[in-house]
Amino acid sequence: MDGIMKTLTFINSSLVQATPQERSRMTNKLHDSIYCAKYERGEQISNSAESSVFVVRQRNSTGKSSRPYAAKYLKSNVSASQREADILRRLKDGPNLLQLYEVFHCEFHVILVTEYLAGGDLFERVSRCEYQLTEGKCQIFMRQILRGLQHLHSLNIVHMDIKPFNILFQSKTDDYGLKISDFSKAHLIEDEKELKFSRIKGTVEFISPELINCETVTTSTDMWAAGVVAYMLVSGGVSPFYSGSRCRTIARTLSCEYDLSVPEMTHTSPQAKSLISQLLVKDPSARLSAERALEHPWLDSDRVYVEVLFELETTWMRKCLARRRWYRALNALRAMHTMRKHSIPDSASEDDTENTAECPGVASASRIAVVDEKLEEPRPYDEYKLKYERICLIGSGTFGSVHYIKDKETGEVAAAKYLRQEKSQVRQEAAILRKLIQSAMIVQLIGLYESTLNSVLVTEFLSGGDLVTRTASDDFTLTERKCQIFIRQVVRGVQFIHSKKIIHLDLKPFNIMFANPNDDYNLRIIDFGLAEQLPPCDHTLKIKMCGTLEYMSPEVMDCKFASYASDMWGVGVISYLLVSGGLSPFWAGNRYRTMAKVLSCDYSFDAQNFCHVSEEAKDFIAKLLIRNPDERMTATDCLSHPWLTDNRVYVEVLHTLETAWMKGLLARRRWHRWYHAIIAMNRMRKLSEDNR
Repeated sequence: MDGIMKTLTFINSSLVQATPQERSRMTNKLHDSIYCAKYERGEQISNSAESSVFVVRQRNSTGKSSRPYAAKYLKSNVSASQREADILRRLKDGPNLLQLYEVFHCEFHVILVTEYLAGGDLFERVSRCEYQLTEGKCQIFMRQILRGLQHLHSLNIVHMDIKPFNILFQSKTDDYGLKISDFSKAHLIEDEKELKFSRIKGTVEFISPELINCETVTTSTDMWAAGVVAYMLVSGGVSPFYSGSRCRTIARTLSCEYDLSVPEMTHTSPQAKSLISQLLVKDPSARLSAERALEHPWLDSDRVYVEVLFELETTWMRKCLARRRWYRALNALRAMHTMRKHSIPDSASEDDTENTAECPGVASASRIAVVDEKLEEPRPYDEYKLKYERICLIGSGTFGSVHYIKDKETGEVAAAKYLRQEKSQVRQEAAILRKLIQSAMIVQLIGLYESTLNSVLVTEFLSGGDLVTRTASDDFTLTERKCQIFIRQVVRGVQFIHSKKIIHLDLKPFNIMFANPNDDYNLRIIDFGLAEQLPPCDHTLKIKMCGTLEYMSPEVMDCKFASYASDMWGVGVISYLLVSGGLSPFWAGNRYRTMAKVLSCDYSFDAQNFCHVSEEAKDFIAKLLIRNPDERMTATDCLSHPWLTDNRVYVEVLHTLETAWMKGLLARRRWHRWYHAIIAMNRMRKLSEDNR
């Protein structure tokens, strides 16, 4: 202890003469020393991407530990950590709210020392085998939650993450010692400006429609979550909006689709249902405030509801806990897998190691001679290096990179797609391309080469750019007639793909390339990385969600099945985008609202972009963008549709739309690529810092 005190005295005296940067660093060290001198760290309680929580005990004069506290080590940025600390200071002595004692700005963490709540969270409490949940106990819990929210909202603070796992008990035996915890997402609502977020905050099952829509956040946002918690309590754990996947859950939340007549709520009182129905209201201004909710007959009266929800508690509550633990385990495995990938020693040659990302599709123009028919099996990577010279990088993505290459002997050019996927996946893509080799509308495979780290797909080189890049060019004039020419070729390619019992599953404008810069009639469908071969006697395939959200069909997004009709939906989206000059039918500003629009098939032809579009084109699109896959046109039906068989020339020029919407689409795509690249760089930097 004497050594620590001498160190503190030395640092304190040095602060006066230090620069601001040095002063900040020395202050952090001072806080670190004070924290270590005052508290002894014990076992870890929880861990997440932003923080870790430990049990700590305060040392007494003899150096022994005594009363337990909770120490939250924040890994987030300084401003977020400071905001959480400031909010907790404002809530001091508030009823049913976590209490803050001290804040330490240490060298590597901001540490919040709070009271230690040893009773576990709300769901852990009610899901124990020996615990009997009654509606009367649900009343006790909800009164305490609402009192905490009432005090919180009186200070113009919104919690933003009210859920059962953030509601803790002081004691394992006392139902009245309930506290709202975790204020990492909480914000102060300032009078002079609206509180809005560009991305979803909170847990999907408990977030309100206005949060999903990135609209103004108010204290009513917390009241929606309180309604979800109340529903789950009185139903014994049934979630009102959870539907098996994030996108379906979001769609149900946005439509405020919940049911108070589920079997699990047979014995629930009308008063409880009334309170829930007045909290789960789509319009935030129509929801009850915390103060008014406490005055509701269900919470205001002294009547005790004694119906025991024991059977429900042992099923739904435990399922909810199991689901949460499963997600945590899955995220931990993903993190370990990512770390393992980054820790692979870089012992391979330069040719083997410079591929990290996905190629959106092989691009380009002159075709390399003939496919080697002997390439039924992958060839060694050494053969590839002997045969081809790598000229330059064309593009990169999540799973690989694409390079422009040249045959050393003949001088013919090609594209090499470097992939770090499972070799079985790459071989499947190569096998599919071999089956489609006779079609002039499909990118031509030349060969497959494999090394220990990479697989290389060599294909013809397409120099004409993708569909969006072509139509967004300043010197290109887009007309409806040209849209017909493009779509007719796409449909013919899809028709051939389907004739081989193959589904593409990632049809989008960026996967449609032109062989030559000035030729509109030499178009190719590329990127069969997600393509699937259908079983011999079946026309559907059970599948996970895959592809790009804006072009993904509802049944694939819903993780039900995929079929030929799934590709036809993509054709419909591409057609809509072309004739409107780049307007996306389902894009809604973020991925969750886009999912909701796709799942509800929510699009229209009301935009001004369609004022010059023919009725035949609108009819063609409308017969493809149908929620029921059985009702969509097939590729053969499309080729017989009047819009594609009509030889009239539509002369309306969509030049204004082309220069605005198409360029906007390109800009958004580039922005997303830069965004993901920056995130990847930050992750790698953090991993390298942690390994030092």
